[in-house]
Amino acid sequence: MPIQYFSAGGRKCAALIPKNTENSEPSLLCLMGGSDADELFSSLEKLLLPHIKKGFAAPVIVSALDVDWNLDYSPWEAELFGGRHFGGQADHFLDFLEKSLIPEAEANFGLYGRERYIMGYSLGGLAALYFFLKSDLFTGCGALSASLWYPDFMEYMKKSEKNSGRLYLSLGKGELKTRNALMKQCGALYEETQKFFDGKLEESFFEWNNGGHGFEVPERHLRAILHLLQK
Repeated sequence: MPIQYFSAGGRKCAALIPKNTENSEPSLLCLMGGSDADELFSSLEKLLLPHIKKGFAAPVIVSALDVDWNLDYSPWEAELFGGRHFGGQADHFLDFLEKSLIPEAEANFGLYGRERYIMGYSLGGLAALYFFLKSDLFTGCGALSASLWYPDFMEYMKKSEKNSGRLYLSLGKGELKTRNALMKQCGALYEETQKFFDGKLEESFFEWNNGGHGFEVPERHLRAILHLLQK
């Protein structure tokens, strides 16, 4: 599965192209990554291979590389953690996804008419869920260790009229062991999110994982991909 680099909307991007079995029709997975996305791709390449050999149609995974997480993945401005500024430009990044990255990827890799998924980790997971709620482009969403503690996000989410698609949520058990009052809420917020969308979406699934925030990150992406895309 070679990693290919391309440009979209003035941003450098990367794509992991799966070596699927003949006649498979891969979907498109937009990963809310950053400068290290190609490193994650290298790990996913190895993890996906045994499943591909068993007939799993792995998606083409794409991500922008030049991303400012605090700017591009925050839905609105906030000051947190003793002055850390979040710029609230996620709507602009969604515009980039819809008008640049997705059309460019579909044209480059022959993906017209295929299902589209979106996935992210940490603040990227928050952005993935935010984009899933705002856009009709995505069949499913994976929000992994997402920053659901972000100010006013739960209130925003509960106003959502989203009634289609599949949602996969995961969180590490060790992430609850923190002194940070905001982040300590994550377990309850995840359970609340799963329950809110249960019955509204085609699926709302929440899975606990072992370890803390940085534990087995590629493996957790793999679990999300297999859950969302296996029929």
